[in-house]
Amino acid sequence: MKHTSGIVKSLISVGGLKLISLPLSMLVSILLARFMVPEDYGNYLFVISISTLLSLPFGVGLGQFITREIAAFHKSQDWEGFKGFIHTLKKWCYGGGGAIAMAAISLSFYMASWEVGDRWTLMSVAALLVPISVFNALRASILRGLKFVFYSQLCDLFVRPVFQIATVLLLWFFFKIDPLVAIIAYIFSMAVASLLGWFFLLKKMPAEVGEASPVYSSEGWLLRLLPFYLLVTIEHVNSQLGSLVLGWLGEPEDIAMLQVAASWAMIVILPRTIFSVVLAPYITEAKGNKERTRYLAKKSSRAIFLLSAPVVLMLIAFPGQIVGYTHGEQYVLGSTLPLLILVVGQLINLAFGSVGLFLVMSGNERDALVSQTLGLLMSLLLSIMLAESYGPSGVAFGIAVGRTVWTVMMSYRFYKKLGFRSTII
Repeated sequence: MKHTSGIVKSLISVGGLKLISLPLSMLVSILLARFMVPEDYGNYLFVISISTLLSLPFGVGLGQFITREIAAFHKSQDWEGFKGFIHTLKKWCYGGGGAIAMAAISLSFYMASWEVGDRWTLMSVAALLVPISVFNALRASILRGLKFVFYSQLCDLFVRPVFQIATVLLLWFFFKIDPLVAIIAYIFSMAVASLLGWFFLLKKMPAEVGEASPVYSSEGWLLRLLPFYLLVTIEHVNSQLGSLVLGWLGEPEDIAMLQVAASWAMIVILPRTIFSVVLAPYITEAKGNKERTRYLAKKSSRAIFLLSAPVVLMLIAFPGQIVGYTHGEQYVLGSTLPLLILVVGQLINLAFGSVGLFLVMSGNERDALVSQTLGLLMSLLLSIMLAESYGPSGVAFGIAVGRTVWTVMMSYRFYKKLGFRSTII
């Protein structure tokens, strides 16, 4: 009962935060889409996608691994190992993130034509996001492992979009909003959110950690880390796949059209996102307890599906009206069909439950890795084949099919490993 009440409390707090964040994030998308022409908005999105991928090796790519290890140290009260783990992470992440940023800036300076619409010029500035993103991901992962889920999400979901909106509006009074100005606003908001988040971490860190002498042990890290890293990398590459493929084979306007559709489609999986953030440490604790794991899987999958269904119906019934009213009529023609494709794909995947999260957090990350790798390859192949002929709609179809493939495969491995199904039925 104690665990259940803790989960419910976290779900309510994080859920409320997500509900507040949702209109804020959508407002950011709407402002940028309306202040810039689709070509400029597409260039902005492409450069942000590249900087996000560059931060993966030492940032979000380590997130689930860090959360699981911190949860294990905290449960066993191994404060010496906890402190040694944190110290090692800081050196590794900050050094690696800084090196990637410097390499990206150096290459961008060499290749740039120093025009606002030039992607290399934009990348010379956007590369500053890499160390900030690494810093932020490390902080959030540690807080999640300590079960301070609300504080791990507060800065990303509330502080950053609020500051981004305020900065964009302030700059709009003095400058034309172009991709460079939008990137500067994003960097500033990320920096403010990261610093405030680190303050929360210092306040919530167990007092015993400060008094402990660090014990350094990286034995077996690589073997434990690699599946987590590859999983998150594949997941994020898939999330940025549309921008990358269309940036290569399409036009900047195509990237903008797909992103408008994706921003609405992401609302469908908002309940699953909330549950995933909250449930991760509890799944780790339930490892080996089949009944407890079954309870978490079934209850969460049914709740997620029921909460998502009304949003799905709304987006399927009025896709063009919603896009036109929010982002502008210039996006209706190019975004409506991709939106429908992505929404239907998300609904199919939700019916299988959070299979990936349960596989990873119960120690079966290699099964999830194989499934997601094959799904990504399917998405990539179909997106490349369909991009030139069908544009954003073709890429959306490729992404939806690939995600369904990996979800079905993970559901099968889930049943084989854990002995029950995570589906809503």
